[in-house]
Amino acid sequence: MSVSEESNVTLKNVQFNPSESVIFKPDSTEQIANIEIANNEPTDIIVKLKTTRPGVYTAVPTYSIVKSGKSGKIELICKGVDQQECVRFTDRFSIIVAAIKSTDLDAKTIWKDGESLEKLMIGKLHKKMIFIWYSGVGDWQKRLPKGISDAKMPTWIQLESAAFEDSKTTRTDTKVVCQMLILPRDIPAASPDEHI
Repeated sequence: MSVSEESNVTLKNVQFNPSESVIFKPDSTEQIANIEIANNEPTDIIVKLKTTRPGVYTAVPTYSIVKSGKSGKIELICKGVDQQECVRFTDRFSIIVAAIKSTDLDAKTIWKDGESLEKLMIGKLHKKMIFIWYSGVGDWQKRLPKGISDAKMPTWIQLESAAFEDSKTTRTDTKVVCQMLILPRDIPAASPDEHI
């Protein structure tokens, strides 16, 4: 492969299953979700997984090589989270992938040694994100008025008043804390019979 061909490597034939997200239960037990990476490219690929919260999420193996025409399985592990932590909609696994020349070196050695990676890599690094969701959490889309399909993500705010009718209220000692779901301003209000 020439240098100009190497820079055009797109890895369009690498498939991830699941391809967008994994779902964990919102509790403190350790859970595992599997992801399969199918390499249908004419070259081997090297893979590295990262996460937004390393203390909570991890992957086994973190580093791997998937040979051309083969598949690899990776365990995505959630070490458990409190119910309050499940409202984070930004948690994800980032999968860094690059085409590489055939080698006998192991993936961790290649990633840790920048010189080896530079010599073996064909083209550029590519990034695939797998988002982390919790079952039953973030199902706010189901409460939107009919006809609103691509609304923005709602914002959770915490208020010091319980004067709101449609809110979840918790009393702690003498202080009342109210959590309320605020929808984006461009979503019209709906009557109760208009909800999905």
